[in-house]
Amino acid sequence: MPDVNATPEDLAQRRLKPWPGFAEWEASQADTEEPDYDRGEYDRQWRRRRAAAAVERDLAADSWTPPEDEGSAAEQIARGVEPMEWQIPGLVFRGANVLVVASAKAGKTVLTLNVMRALLTGEALFDAERFAGSALPAHENVAWLNAELSKAQALRWVTEVGLPLERVFPLHLRGMEMAFDVPAVADWTVRWMREHHIAAVILDPKSALYGGEENDNTATAAWLRGIDSIKRRADVHTSFLVQHAGADAHQQHRDDATPHDRALRPRGGTKQEGWADVIWSYTGSGRGERWLQAFGRDVDLPPFGGLVFDETTRHLSWTGNTATPTQSTIERLALKAFEVVRDVAVAGGEPLLTGELKERMGGKAEHRAPAVALAVANGWLRQEGKPNRKTHSPGDVDPYRLEVRIVGSEGSEDDAE
Repeated sequence: MPDVNATPEDLAQRRLKPWPGFAEWEASQADTEEPDYDRGEYDRQWRRRRAAAAVERDLAADSWTPPEDEGSAAEQIARGVEPMEWQIPGLVFRGANVLVVASAKAGKTVLTLNVMRALLTGEALFDAERFAGSALPAHENVAWLNAELSKAQALRWVTEVGLPLERVFPLHLRGMEMAFDVPAVADWTVRWMREHHIAAVILDPKSALYGGEENDNTATAAWLRGIDSIKRRADVHTSFLVQHAGADAHQQHRDDATPHDRALRPRGGTKQEGWADVIWSYTGSGRGERWLQAFGRDVDLPPFGGLVFDETTRHLSWTGNTATPTQSTIERLALKAFEVVRDVAVAGGEPLLTGELKERMGGKAEHRAPAVALAVANGWLRQEGKPNRKTHSPGDVDPYRLEVRIVGSEGSEDDAE
């Protein structure tokens, strides 16, 4: 235990330096005037800070557990290495920390409920064969630390999704914090998880469960270490930490960006991204289409759309669409361009010039030109005229009827499937 009552003079006599360069500083003060502060107060402050540093060191030592020495890599491999086990192929492996970053009201809780269903039943996530994994063993259960929904709503949702209710253990924590880096909280959580044989845990969302300043990386790192410690002590292998996206989330979705740059960024400090083995980026709005992207250690899934929500079952299913959000936006705008031109033609109007068509289409300016080009390429629009004066009329393909319009020699129009 350090001598916290020692003064700078005591340390100097013992040839100890209370800070680097103390001797040089002391020599420089020899010919200077007396300091304009109270020397007794200085000594008290100096001892107080030294005592605080000693306490911090002792607390750190008390909470540290030596890791198990398992020998060399050769010795460990000789004892056998467990193969990687995919819980959901291409998205999450057994033992991973998954950070689920979602835009506002994208349906992040519905996503995690669908993940629980896949883990517990072995049914393919999104009803897509490519995401068909293996179910957790019958003795392993899932914990849902729900800090967002009311108890009644949460229980209604797990029932509607069709989860095996005896294997789902919700903790209703709305209005409560879980300071996982505090020993009393950690000990209680370990006992609760071991009692219920929890193998995977959903933490939903971080912004409600974590009570610290979200941009404080030091405090965030301690909280995340608490989660890892609880997992190790309670034999929990996989965790999903749900977090809201930052305010600039929608600026990340650019088709010319790298997958990592295109992903949503979570609110708060960067420690949570470093902690995660896998990051999911999930976006969408209301009852419309949703998109998912995943990347990290041994995971690299480009963003894909076509995730459709069923209001009755709360299931998410995949249509097979692999378009990015921007590509889907352009496709929807291309359909709008077709509608505008079709309505003008039905009303007996003249083909629309490019500028007039873009004005009637709406949408963002940067999406209009590629949308018109897509409609022309798909045969939805016929484009004629000079480069600087092109007109647009209905094409040979009706995107809503999935048929080709064949115009006869006398101008009659027949439909062919």
